[in-house]
Amino acid sequence: MSIPQIIHQTLPSKLDLAEHVRDNISKLKELNPSWTYRLYDDADIQNFIGTHYSTDILDLFNGVNPLYGAARADLFRYLLLFKVGGVYLDIKSSCAKPLNSFIREDDELLLSHWKNKQGEKFHGWGIHTKDDVNNEFQNWHIICAPGHPVLKAVIISVLDNLRHYSMMKYGVGRFGVFRTTGPIAYTKAITPILDQYPHRIFDSDESGLVYSIFFVSSPNTSHKKIFKSHYTKLRIPLISRGQQNIFHILYYRILKLFGLIS
Repeated sequence: MSIPQIIHQTLPSKLDLAEHVRDNISKLKELNPSWTYRLYDDADIQNFIGTHYSTDILDLFNGVNPLYGAARADLFRYLLLFKVGGVYLDIKSSCAKPLNSFIREDDELLLSHWKNKQGEKFHGWGIHTKDDVNNEFQNWHIICAPGHPVLKAVIISVLDNLRHYSMMKYGVGRFGVFRTTGPIAYTKAITPILDQYPHRIFDSDESGLVYSIFFVSSPNTSHKKIFKSHYTKLRIPLISRGQQNIFHILYYRILKLFGLIS
């Protein structure tokens, strides 16, 4: 099955889109006129998971502390692309070339590593020796046909991580997300089974995918400076349970009310 011509992105709310987001959406549409563009906010995500997946999966999604929007977005992109297929891009990400310039008709799953060797653009990125990941697969983009078995394996693994999450095992902040739902979890789920299923390794950078529209002269974590709060700074559990969940939801809403998070 081929990859559907659908571009997916997500963000908390579609109301009052920031100028850089609007400009990026326009650019994606202009470069890819034959593609359908879909933008999902928190309400859309709840509806999609509730419609296409079990109550258990929706409960696991909602059990993720809302301050960890990145972890929720990780799980959603896997669920979405497994069901619908297409191209998922982080809201900070874009493309400099048409998607049709590198996606082939016979492609079913595209995967890319960071160019992270000495002297390369992303030197040192995606290397997690403590987690036995020497070069992660990027998950800021997901490109696949619907129903791909590798995405199914990722979903099963990530849901298991969420069910058994503990601060001691998975951590908090940046690496709590990376290990539970993010690129470390993604890579660990994929690597043992990859040779069994159709896929193609490609160079996302050379193909024209853009990791962050906020890069100016170097790929430092410049996009983090744009947002008022970032999950990498958090020091609280990724998963909220029972009364803790109610507290974290209230805390999240208070921060939103006072404009302390984006």
